[in-house]
Amino acid sequence: MLEELVRKAGELGYKADAKLLTATDYGSPQVRRRIFIIGIRNDVGVPSFPIPTHSPVPNLLEASYTTVGEAFAGLPPATPSNGIKTIGRTDAPITIPF
Repeated sequence: MLEELVRKAGELGYKADAKLLTATDYGSPQVRRRIFIIGIRNDVGVPSFPIPTHSPVPNLLEASYTTVGEAFAGLPPATPSNGIKTIGRTDAPITIPF
């Protein structure tokens, strides 16, 4: 299916590429693997994916992976505010304003 999408993009005048990226490689404290598809018109250039900014072992070009603790450090404690009520177990429907 992915190969078909890249082929169809080529037929429409685009260079396309797909790659599996992991969020931790870009500073997120969560291991989320996602397929990214990028494309660019043939007359503009060649698609390229971003270079990772983080790695399990830090080096001169990449920082170490971010932990959830590091991401949450310094945040104030979560408290209900702005009319948003704490959700608990109940039989009545709960409306949460967004």
